[in-house]
Amino acid sequence: MDTNINNPKISVIIPTCNRPELLYQAVQSILNQSFQNFEIIVVDDGLEKRADKIIEKINDDRIVYIKHEKNKGASAARNTGIKKARGEYLILLDDDDTSFQKRLKIQNKFMDKNSKIGVAGSWAQIIEKTRSKKYIKPISNPKKIKTMLLFGCPIINPSVIFRRKLLNKYNLEYITKLKLSEDYA
Repeated sequence: MDTNINNPKISVIIPTCNRPELLYQAVQSILNQSFQNFEIIVVDDGLEKRADKIIEKINDDRIVYIKHEKNKGASAARNTGIKKARGEYLILLDDDDTSFQKRLKIQNKFMDKNSKIGVAGSWAQIIEKTRSKKYIKPISNPKKIKTMLLFGCPIINPSVIFRRKLLNKYNLEYITKLKLSEDYA
């Protein structure tokens, strides 16, 4: 197993708010990855339904569980997770999302081979309540991405991997005043 609890290669940040029943599936999708050198940082921003019991049930040393004392919003929860992260790469995952089993392995390998790339995303599969599946394929051409940024976000937030050192170098964080589209900002 390629795991190192004290020096994880990837930090997976999962903000959650009053949805512990969804969080379980999100965390399990990371624990079941073919690549195992990671930590999971769960930032509990909910006050009505805490995730304590879910985290205790899973009982994995790679999970760092942080509770906000008051509801601060998804942006603040992501910022808390980013500040706590130790991995070279950061992955964002919402509590209602899951990752395919080879996601971390594929994205880690891609970032290792492409040192000039700071952020990368992927296709995403949307699974509707009706169980129908829809794929979203974002733009991959760098020039088209720059153009698209004028009109909307060309990156699917829960598919992203990025280099932690870039956030630190440029003091980047989510804007906590925004309640929507914080990933686009």
